[in-house]
Amino acid sequence: MKYARAYSSKLMSPGEAVQLIKSDDWVDYACFLATPITLDKELAKRVGELENVKVRSLGFPGLAAVAKADPEGRSFTYNSWHFTGADRKLHDQKACNYIPLCYHEGPGYYEKEDITTDVMLLRTTPMDNKGFFNFGVSNSFTRAQIKAAKKVIVEVNENMPYCYGGYEEQVHISEIDAVVESGNEDMFC
Repeated sequence: MKYARAYSSKLMSPGEAVQLIKSDDWVDYACFLATPITLDKELAKRVGELENVKVRSLGFPGLAAVAKADPEGRSFTYNSWHFTGADRKLHDQKACNYIPLCYHEGPGYYEKEDITTDVMLLRTTPMDNKGFFNFGVSNSFTRAQIKAAKKVIVEVNENMPYCYGGYEEQVHISEIDAVVESGNEDMFC
């Protein structure tokens, strides 16, 4: 495979990958099924080590590990563009903030540089023979988030369904900083 060398050079353990995240960073999680479950759990282990890391999510499936690990918000401030039932529970415990969002305007916030993203974390399909990782059923405004991010970390999950699109449904190996191979957990349904 033509892109195998690039893949190997960017391949890291989840623990190594989250070391790319620094204090005061804004971290975006991709939405819905593309939420980086493995990386979220690994980042949560850095509670007490990092300070003032702001995490944004949209439709997180379940409870975010960073919010559960740090309900006082000393290391992580967990924010949600769209309150799920789990996010509402975290909010009631003062462990999650709501960011108002008119969904169709999401990409514009990134494209107009109204918000900053230091690190983007997302779960994808395995890389194809052309060097692309597909977003599966979670295309949403993922492409705009990637373009805005200073660093991009991909968490590969073989269970992510491949979805055809035409342009904004994938990211190329040349656009990412790190690849993590997850334990191929079942996708949240």
